[in-house]
Amino acid sequence: MRTFIAIELPEAARTSLHDFSELLRRKGMHATWVKPEAMHLTLRFLGDITEEQAQTFSSFVSESYMNLAAPVLLVRGIGAFPSLKKPNILWAGVETVQGNLDVLQQAAEFGARGIGLVPETKKFHPHITLARFKKTEDSRLASQHIMPYMGEQIAPEFGYEFRASNVVLFSSTLTKTGPIYKKLREFPLL
Repeated sequence: MRTFIAIELPEAARTSLHDFSELLRRKGMHATWVKPEAMHLTLRFLGDITEEQAQTFSSFVSESYMNLAAPVLLVRGIGAFPSLKKPNILWAGVETVQGNLDVLQQAAEFGARGIGLVPETKKFHPHITLARFKKTEDSRLASQHIMPYMGEQIAPEFGYEFRASNVVLFSSTLTKTGPIYKKLREFPLL
């Protein structure tokens, strides 16, 4: 099964992100837009793993997460991968207001290595994916629409600060209308 471990967003933040996405869509940006109910902060993509691996992974991270404090987070600002000039993915940034988000991600990485997955080589960059651009033309037009929202003075805030009170292991089934996520296990934080 295809899996990942993530932090869910409060409804207010998802609604605000969706409203911003709609604003960009109305400006003519063509993309595959992430549905509000599918928005989350991925700590580690695990990919295709067996049920046995999922159970072992859960054991590893459960022990780690039970002693970790829930960070307070803020969804703020936007950016793009690989760059703003040629975006393939449009994202909203996540800032840590209080606590330590990196420790949660490191625990997920520890669990992934514990089930034999290759270590993640990319630096953790907390974000929520808003859209994916498949065509070069769409990517070029998107960069023009994104630029006005860049910078400290005008970076949009999407909702209020929230406490990430748990971490969730999800399975993901890909369909023509978008992925369907199912909660496999929740890990409460202090």
